[in-house]
Amino acid sequence: MNMQRLSRLHRDKPMKPMDSALFWIEFVMRHKGAAHLRTESYRLPWYSYHSVDVMLFLAGITLLIFMTFAALVRCLCSRCVRAKIKQELKKDIHSELILSELRTRT
Repeated sequence: MNMQRLSRLHRDKPMKPMDSALFWIEFVMRHKGAAHLRTESYRLPWYSYHSVDVMLFLAGITLLIFMTFAALVRCLCSRCVRAKIKQELKKDIHSELILSELRTRT
């Protein structure tokens, strides 16, 4: 009974599908192609239709963020390496000073 009720609800249409199709065919013929019903997307350039400009903009922003991040990491790594080299140089200079003092004493 439930399926019959749903079937009646589904079939409750003002016109049959064939009548509706005929109406729209006649409507289009009557209005010479019914240009007012067409979407405006057929007038867009291909790059706007496919959103190429938006994708390029987003790719550019992504590339800019990636390059900024890479530059930041590179800068931080170079500072760490410089600091390590300075520490090693200080140790080397300090050890050379100690050795030179030992040599002068003996």
